[in-house]
Amino acid sequence: MNENIEMSPIFKQIPLTILIEHIMPYARMPQSRELLRDIRSFSEDIGIIDNMYHSQYNDGVLFNDLMYFVNNRSLSATETNPKYQNILRRHTSLKNASNKDIVHCFHKCFKRPLLTEEVSHRNRLLFGLLTPEERTEFINKYILYE
Repeated sequence: MNENIEMSPIFKQIPLTILIEHIMPYARMPQSRELLRDIRSFSEDIGIIDNMYHSQYNDGVLFNDLMYFVNNRSLSATETNPKYQNILRRHTSLKNASNKDIVHCFHKCFKRPLLTEEVSHRNRLLFGLLTPEERTEFINKYILYE
């Protein structure tokens, strides 16, 4: 590793061998066009969301709109929409989850009373699980055509 390159303080705490053999190969690995498109789309779309919901509404309203969007209805205490279940399965920890596990996750993460910072985190998590097309559809439906 070139000693002239300034490293972040966090990297200075990691042994050089770990950096060279385990971290740098992934840092230099080219990413798929689809992933790069998704990252760019998320960055732009979350900016639109932040501008709209933080200036005219709040995170609670965004949470309700997102939940209505993914469930195609208001929240139900006992069930989730299959579309929503498929969206949650995009999360790496839920990729192979059963419908029962998805419903349990839904109740654990999204149904209980949430603190303000939890609502903001859940909004970004759920918005990030949407595809670029779904995010565009959400923006069109809830912001542009409101």
